[in-house]
Amino acid sequence: MITIKNIENPFKLNEAEIKNIDFCRDKNLKDFLDESAFDYKDKRIIVSGKILKDLNSKLEKDDEIIIISEVNAPIAAVVSVVVSALWAAAVAHPFLFTFYVLSIGYSIYQYMNQPKMPDFNLGSSGLDEGSPTYGWDGIQTIQEVGVPVAVVYGEHKVGGNIINQFIQDNGNKSYLNVLLALCEGEIESIDDIEINDNPIANFDGISIIKRYGTNDQTMIENFEDLHNIYPVNANLTDGNSYIYTTIDSDVEGFEIYLRLNNGLYQQNSSGGVTSWDVKYRVEYKPSSGSVWFDLGEQTISDNSRSSVRRTFRKIGLAPDEYDIKITRTSEDSSLDPLKQGDLTLFQIDEIKTDDLKYPNTALLGLKLLATDQLSGSMPNITLIVKGKKVLVPKIMNGVEEVVWDDYYWDGADYRLLSNDTVLSWDGTTYVQRYSANPVWCLSDLIVNSRYGLGEFISTANLDESLLLEMSRYCEEKVPDGTDGYEKRFRLDVVIDSNTKALDLLIQLCATFNAMPVYSAGGISFKIDKQSNPTQLFGMGNIIKDSFVQSWKTIKEIPNVIEVQFMDKDKGYRQETVFYIDEEALGAGDPMRKSQLRLFTTRASYAIRA
Repeated sequence: MITIKNIENPFKLNEAEIKNIDFCRDKNLKDFLDESAFDYKDKRIIVSGKILKDLNSKLEKDDEIIIISEVNAPIAAVVSVVVSALWAAAVAHPFLFTFYVLSIGYSIYQYMNQPKMPDFNLGSSGLDEGSPTYGWDGIQTIQEVGVPVAVVYGEHKVGGNIINQFIQDNGNKSYLNVLLALCEGEIESIDDIEINDNPIANFDGISIIKRYGTNDQTMIENFEDLHNIYPVNANLTDGNSYIYTTIDSDVEGFEIYLRLNNGLYQQNSSGGVTSWDVKYRVEYKPSSGSVWFDLGEQTISDNSRSSVRRTFRKIGLAPDEYDIKITRTSEDSSLDPLKQGDLTLFQIDEIKTDDLKYPNTALLGLKLLATDQLSGSMPNITLIVKGKKVLVPKIMNGVEEVVWDDYYWDGADYRLLSNDTVLSWDGTTYVQRYSANPVWCLSDLIVNSRYGLGEFISTANLDESLLLEMSRYCEEKVPDGTDGYEKRFRLDVVIDSNTKALDLLIQLCATFNAMPVYSAGGISFKIDKQSNPTQLFGMGNIIKDSFVQSWKTIKEIPNVIEVQFMDKDKGYRQETVFYIDEEALGAGDPMRKSQLRLFTTRASYAIRA
């Protein structure tokens, strides 16, 4: 039997027309729709919870077809979310299936009385889409323009985005300077830096500077300037000049990189090697001008058979486009076979000076010495971030504040995880601190106007008492599977790809067994947990003949659950844990697998989920 429901008004589901048609394997979706005689043109067709656009699709016995009108613009997004996501929610959260259906009508009504609403349109597959953290290649350092600044909640490994880099020669030593934008600030800490999966302590000659993303953070030394480095690779011979015109028209300085790739030396009559000099002159002028400014003759002197590197730097220019002339003024080594000093103009760095502090963005500055360990292409740099500070209750142990990792909620009091010491909170004081509590993290995401939904939702629209109740449930103590204890739920996530608001919230809410609900201008969370009834339905308060009961088919109930997560204990690699209904599979049931992406980094949380 195939059940077909024609819903003309999504606010009055009880008025839907229903027809039952005998199942026939030879018929496709269009055949059943035609036989129902319902008008389905330009309407959304949902088959057992999945939106189908291909009317030639084959159906299975006991499938249910829903025909529902397309609704314009933002309201359509909310209705579409309900219709297309409801079945998945029913499988994962049976209680919330009922709750979501009852609340959505009121939520849409509240929406129509609000001036603004977050972008709840569908169309994104979530955080995995284009993410440098959750992609197939593992956590990667990127160098891209126009990508989101990441938001890190909880604790996670990140790769960062290169926003400034340049090579700096100091004598014959070459340094790679790299500035990484990590995430939104203010964060708690930056630790465990690795280069190509090796601890940074294994490398020599490395300098590290950190900024945690405060609004008033200071500049990082060596990165006050913007560097645009362009390759040249021109050989400089005696008396010949090379003129370079800057690519940018607002250059305020330049740095010339010179190399003698085969060394710099001369042989004497006895076969010994002694030093030799190479000289060059640097001049410059604005491209629109005619007068050259002479910066003088420079000398390179060395006694080396290996590559010799030198730089020449000029800053303090008025922003303009410049011509730069480099002339070799000493004899050419080609004239004397006993001398070696082939001079190459390797590259030119066009410099723009600016006081770039990058407020509210956590930064990592590295100065890396080129060695046998570290040379060639740009290395992959990763590190552990304890993430965004969010608004949480200020928990005290006497006169000392207790950090989030060290306390839990026992149902009546906050206590230390280590020894159950009773802690205190005055009931009103909230402070910005590191926390991996998913409720407080998502509350921050919702009300922040820089990277969240604060343009649409203010703190006044949040139910503070409900958030506190949900946060305490997340912080109750549960066994961790290794004879210890941990908090019931935690969120460890890097939000670093373009994602629709509701897609993102639903994904993150799965971490603490919840669903987001938009109501009265704000968003709250409902966790699937034991709670007191709020309303009872019986024969005395149900309109006669209005009660309808329906059931999911067996094929919608999975017998294999697959949970994917990033495992902190395995270098934040993608890992999967399974729950298998061995009895059902052993009885011959076909495998019905459901997958869940859980944004945590500990196996105990994935197993408990």
